Amino acid sequence: MSPLALFLSIMYNLEKRHTHLARGSMLSAPAIEYKGRAFAVCCQDRMIVKLHDPEVFSDRGIHAAPEYHPFNNGVVLKSWRQVPFYYHSDWADLAELALDALREEIG
Repeated sequence: MSPLALFLSIMYNLEKRHTHLARGSMLSAPAIEYKGRAFAVCCQDRMIVKLHDPEVFSDRGIHAAPEYHPFNNGVVLKSWRQVPFYYHSDWADLAELALDALREEIG
C-alpha cells in the first residue's frame, strides 16, 4: 500500500467514527480537518501530524519524527512532526491522538 493510499484509508476510517471531520488540504497536500483546521497531512512518503508533546513519538519507539519545515527556509511549523512511512503502523494512532489534541485545544 502506498503512503497516500494508507493516509486516505486512515482519513476514511476517522470520518466514519467522527462525523465532524472534513477532507481538506494544507500546502497542496491532502489533509484531515476538524473545524476547518488541519491536524494530519500526507506529504510524499510521510504523514505530518500536529502534536504538541514530542514524548508521544519516543514512547512509541519512533526516533525519526523531525519538525516540519515546509519551505526549506528555516521556518518551522510549530508542533508539526513528520512521521516517515517506515512507521506506517503508527499512523492511524498518531492521527487519532492529533485529533484529540486539536479538540482539546479548540473545543
